[in-house]
Amino acid sequence: MMTNSAPYDEKSWGETLKNYRKTTTTLPWSKGEFQPTDRVTTYQKSRQEREFNPVLMQFRDVEKESTVERRERAFAAVRLNEAKDKQLCFEQKFDIINHQSHLPQRFADASKQAGMMKTAKMKNPDTRLKYNLISHMGHEEHGVAKMVPKEGEEFLLRRDMDVTLEVSTSIM
Repeated sequence: MMTNSAPYDEKSWGETLKNYRKTTTTLPWSKGEFQPTDRVTTYQKSRQEREFNPVLMQFRDVEKESTVERRERAFAAVRLNEAKDKQLCFEQKFDIINHQSHLPQRFADASKQAGMMKTAKMKNPDTRLKYNLISHMGHEEHGVAKMVPKEGEEFLLRRDMDVTLEVSTSIM
């Protein structure tokens, strides 16, 4: 049978025991090198779990809860103000029902409003095509063209190939 231990260099059994005791009681690393792991007991963990109430979604400590609540309100206010500014740049500037301005008084002046619009990010175009996908007219033409003619009226539909077709509404 083979063992991994080295052959004994000591001359007596007593010296072997002394060397064994010395190797088991002295540390193989220096004093400042090793940091023992922190052991967390079940009691400590239960105290940590008790700090937050998962049903009410709030801290049991009143001071900690008020601090968190103030921080959440401030964060929400900042985000809400940014969203309102962005909305004012890209959406309607007035209420549809009573025609009152949504803009604050500081932006009521047209020059301030124009300055705000310049600083806003530009919206991407709706399409990259040079023509309207449904009517096949150019964008300039499409805005001024009559899409549905009056009854009995004929209109010309112009295509990109400069071919004009005469279409009658009586066929439809």
